[in-house]
Parts: sequence; structure tokens; C-alpha cells
Amino acid sequence: MLIPVKVAGITLDPNTKTPVVVLVGDDKILPIWIGGLEAHAILMQLQGIEPPRPLTHDLLKRVILSLSATVESVVITDIRDSVYYAEIIVKDGGVTIAIDSRPSDAMALALRMECPILVESKVFDLINESPESKGQEGTPDDEKERIRRYIENLRPEDFGNLDI
Repeated sequence: MLIPVKVAGITLDPNTKTPVVVLVGDDKILPIWIGGLEAHAILMQLQGIEPPRPLTHDLLKRVILSLSATVESVVITDIRDSVYYAEIIVKDGGVTIAIDSRPSDAMALALRMECPILVESKVFDLINESPESKGQEGTPDDEKERIRRYIENLRPEDFGNLDI
């Protein structure tokens, strides 16, 4: 089952100072740690800032549109070994194509194309069933709780104030 989500914003992990894009949908929150350049591309779009020259995601949008294709949606499809996977669903005439992508690039493009961002429900299930979430090898329960509290306590002013 696909769960629609919205980009709530981007914040910094307080320990690693790594950008985290926060997706929200229904009663679910999905934080995904991303790179600085991708965070910058997402933030610029969220804030309505037009770059003087096209960024990679702007170029990709122009290429897709110039081919008379559309981006139907982006889907965060899986998480394996703490790595998230996504697909960009492109429709070209009557043909639908799923293009493998990093979630951060897919989200940056989705925001530009104003198309839905979807998450496979199994991604939420995998997060809840992971060894990290059970306090086994990897991140202990107290680290998971710290992250959960951090996300729950985010304020609007915490989003978009990245020094990238």
C-alpha cells in the first residue's frame, strides 16, 4: 500500500549536523538523512527561491517536459541496510517507466513537478521491525527514543535554517 506524504521541512541532526528531510503522512513521520547539496535543492524549492541557472533537478524537469512526458509520482520503495530506495514514476504517452533514484533526488524533482510523494507501507514496517528499533545490534533503544523526541519537538523555526 502506498502512503502519501508531504515534505514537512529539513532540519539538522543535532549530533551529526547532517540534513534530515522530514516526511509526514497520516499518523506517520519518516526522517531521511540526506546530503547537503540535495538538502539545498529541496530547501530552495520549498522556499520558492529561483536559482540564477538551473540546478540538476531543474534541468531534469526541463528534459522530461521537453520530451512530453510527465512525472506521475515518486515512491520511496524500500530500506535495506539503512539505505533508502526510491523510484521516479514517469509516464511517456501510454508507457509508464519506473526510474531508480535516491530518495533525496526524487523528492527534489517531485517538488519541482508538483507531483505526489508516496511511501510503500513496508518501509514504515521495516523501520519498526529493524534490529535498531528493537535495541539489538546497532542503534540502542535510547538513541531511537532520542530521535523520536527530537522529531516530535521540532518547531516551525527549526526548518529551513540550514547553513549549507
